[in-house]
Amino acid sequence: MLSHRRSTRGFTLVELVTVTATISTALSLAFPAMQNARQDARSRVCTNNLKQIGLALHNYHDVYATFPPGWVLKESEAKAGPSFAWSTKLLPYVDEAPLYNDLDVANHPSLKSPRDYRKDIKVLRCPADESPSKLKNRGGFGTSNYVGNYGVELIPEEGDAEPASGFFFRNSKIAMRDVRDGTSNTIMVGERGAATGAAIWSIVRSNGQAEDAVASSNDEKKINTVEGAYSSKHEGGTYFLLCDGSVRFISETINSSDKLDPPQGTFQRLANRNDGQTIGDFGN
Repeated sequence: MLSHRRSTRGFTLVELVTVTATISTALSLAFPAMQNARQDARSRVCTNNLKQIGLALHNYHDVYATFPPGWVLKESEAKAGPSFAWSTKLLPYVDEAPLYNDLDVANHPSLKSPRDYRKDIKVLRCPADESPSKLKNRGGFGTSNYVGNYGVELIPEEGDAEPASGFFFRNSKIAMRDVRDGTSNTIMVGERGAATGAAIWSIVRSNGQAEDAVASSNDEKKINTVEGAYSSKHEGGTYFLLCDGSVRFISETINSSDKLDPPQGTFQRLANRNDGQTIGDFGN
């Protein structure tokens, strides 16, 4: 019998180079699109987190006729503390009521068993941020990527803790009636990522360490610059929750000024709830 052999033909060098070039071109075109899609998804999650926080803040206000205090301490000295942060007051409104009860938020924090303070709370984490779930530089407590608006004043690290022009400071009790510049023109909460120290959701370790949970909009704390400033991994700026519950992306190049009486920079005017200054277009 005659045997029939089927001849096999491999790729020629030219064909191999052509296929490789085609695949490389396809990948180079697809990769930016994949990156953009991933960034868009992270931005949507972050925006939704801030909207949930805004809803929780408004629900809290409906119950108590005021927004939660930044932190509560009788003593104003810088070393006094610790105290529960404003975000712990919102736990029942973000499906964390059991944790709220375990922490006994009505009293001062007890750090003898800090396990609860280290919990990773999804709604308080931006998926674009690379901070670990627990921050060693802030006592090893659970990370948050959202900080309350302290105002335009710098947060004192050594002096007494004084009232400020934002929403969240020592013993603050800010209500809607105190927002005289318009709820759509006033920042309540903003992002802070790993680049400027992130934040913790559970406590303010002392008056002098209030940047654990709040941020200043002083000209020395421009977006995406120094430790304690608002920041994010979203390209070019940061998402902010305004008092009316809306979320806006604000550019890191927003107009800023060191003149504060009255505030002259757009960034500072947004942070001051009752400076009486007009605000033009901002955000993207």
